[in-house]
Amino acid sequence: MSVITNTQDVLHNYLRDVDAIVADGGRVTDGWHATLAGWQHAVATRGATADAVEAFHNAVLVGDTKGIDGALVDIAAARTARDDHDLHRHTAGVVLHRLRTEYGTVAADNYAILAEQFNAAIEDLRTQHTLIDPESDPATLLRESAKVRNAWAEAAVHAERATEISAALLRAAQLAGATTTHPSLKHNDQLASIVLDLDGKATLRQAWEAWDTTGRCGRWSHLLNAGVALHARALEDITPLRRPRPLENRNVSTGPGRSVNVSVDPEDPDSYERAVAALTKRLARA
Repeated sequence: MSVITNTQDVLHNYLRDVDAIVADGGRVTDGWHATLAGWQHAVATRGATADAVEAFHNAVLVGDTKGIDGALVDIAAARTARDDHDLHRHTAGVVLHRLRTEYGTVAADNYAILAEQFNAAIEDLRTQHTLIDPESDPATLLRESAKVRNAWAEAAVHAERATEISAALLRAAQLAGATTTHPSLKHNDQLASIVLDLDGKATLRQAWEAWDTTGRCGRWSHLLNAGVALHARALEDITPLRRPRPLENRNVSTGPGRSVNVSVDPEDPDSYERAVAALTKRLARA
């Protein structure tokens, strides 16, 4: 694939990401709209001279609104053969640069808007979660009060809203400059770097085990059950959250010439002591 095509793909993906953010309450500047509208009009016009394209290119580069308008008039009036792909080739890179510059002025605000929406959905879910585990068997609801039954029903609505916002929230964080990637993470895991806070009682492994569990309320109620402090972090506090290291086997002596392997979590400093205590208790009952 050529560099030109790559630039066009990057621009396409960038526009898709920003559209998703705007759809969930974010905004873009007037300069963004003017640049994008002008470029889209230009590529829709099949007759354009090289000079007209160059003039458009330069006007976009410096944000010259009048220059953009003038170049578009020349493009529309031209009659030489220049197709959409050729116009993309001349303008995609500089338009992408200009759009990024414009979006950069609102990127942090957009992340804050989406983070607030996500946190509101999670807080509403947490409120219902205090009344009943949303993953409870519905058959058990027959003996519960109307308030508890309503909480069980509403929890799924709030969880769905949190899930709906999640994709745009991740894009907003990344476009605002946050680093969410880590070699241990797949793309779909990067949201964890934004919304999982291990200041709660959950260990790293417990948090990821809950993250990987799905149910009636997706992963969110499982994360609350695990004690994860679940919320969208402030932009400046976002750091990549890695996956836990594999469990380790440790050899524990049980007497002269005898030993037993126990599984230990290298992410939990108390894991070895608990494993030994459990083994000792088990051997005492034997």
